[in-house]
Amino acid sequence: MGQQEYDNFKRLVREWLDSHPKEYASFVEEMNDKEFKGFFKVFKVATALAPKYREAARKRTLNDRATDFEELENILQGSDLAGKLVNEFHNPNRKSIIPAMLAWLYYGRSYECMVEQGEELAKRKDISGLYKWLVSCMVKFIVRKSISSGMRTKEDWLAFRKQQKAIEENNL
Repeated sequence: MGQQEYDNFKRLVREWLDSHPKEYASFVEEMNDKEFKGFFKVFKVATALAPKYREAARKRTLNDRATDFEELENILQGSDLAGKLVNEFHNPNRKSIIPAMLAWLYYGRSYECMVEQGEELAKRKDISGLYKWLVSCMVKFIVRKSISSGMRTKEDWLAFRKQQKAIEENNL
């Protein structure tokens, strides 16, 4: 996809967002749900569009040596996930979360939400040390990826951490 085509696609996603506030709000609510309902739905979409992803994700959660997620990224890229998402956006069924998910990724607090949810998950007492370590690797990966993709800057993350600290200290 060329730059002009990409910019046009982002414009279409923005138009969807502006014309579907209720659907978007419902999606955001699920993504912030403490039972991770939205994340399970996103995982289901990813595994439907890239079937090899499910097994690779399972193997990744059991690997205590790797600190990156390169293999998972490669599976998603090799499956043409981006192309499939674009196609699904243009031809969604009524119950598809893909338009809302893309709006969230492009225009919402997606990266911040992923980090917040990961950090909350890592605080749970019913999560093993291995999974807490994996979550910490994932949080670092999300921050790095958001910066390298140009979706966020280092300054954005510093402001995010400052805001989190103010909230924790009840110092708004």
